[in-house]
Amino acid sequence: MSRIQTTETVCPSCKEEFPFTMWEALNSSIHPEAAADLMQGKLFRLTCPHCQKEHTFAYPLLYTDMDSAVMIQLVADDQGADDFIELVSRLPDESLYFSPTNVDNYRYRIVIDPNELTEKANIFRLGLDDRVIELCKYMACAGVANSYPNVTIQRVLLSVEPPREILLFLEGGSIIKLPLPADMYSDVKNRFSYAIEAFSEGQYTIDQDWAMKVLTCRRRNHA
Repeated sequence: MSRIQTTETVCPSCKEEFPFTMWEALNSSIHPEAAADLMQGKLFRLTCPHCQKEHTFAYPLLYTDMDSAVMIQLVADDQGADDFIELVSRLPDESLYFSPTNVDNYRYRIVIDPNELTEKANIFRLGLDDRVIELCKYMACAGVANSYPNVTIQRVLLSVEPPREILLFLEGGSIIKLPLPADMYSDVKNRFSYAIEAFSEGQYTIDQDWAMKVLTCRRRNHA
């Protein structure tokens, strides 16, 4: 099930209040239009009806994709992450409005940024493994850092639109686009299969820090 509420917010530009729809929980099977907005990066973007300026308003949201068997929680703080982990520990529970029935097959993720939520929703919808993607992203960052040591990478995301690319957002606003060919994805998935599984037990946050731990451990074991 999805849960929606209407609340008030204040426009950062003109300081006027206006109402907007906030999704506490979004099930892609029940509300495919809203899920499409999320995957296109539009769900958290609001246009002020007073000054017409567009701003991003982030808030905690539980996204469920039953077709991909995934639940992703966007959190605002550590307490939100703890609450989600506790919730997962109680599944399946028919008293929970979002409780999946085949919990053993689900992947559970925690993200802290709307862009990460959009990215992971797209990754899973495409049938890809976000753990492999994070490793590919980390390798791309390492390659750029080695070639351009003075460059500061602030964020790295996957662009799922063809041609599939890894986007490195640099300090100053520049973006480096690196291709992610299918053979690279397959190679990383095969080479790191054991390490991926070994570092996945009980892990809800699969990000660049996780990827660094996986690669560091593998290097030590092969040293």
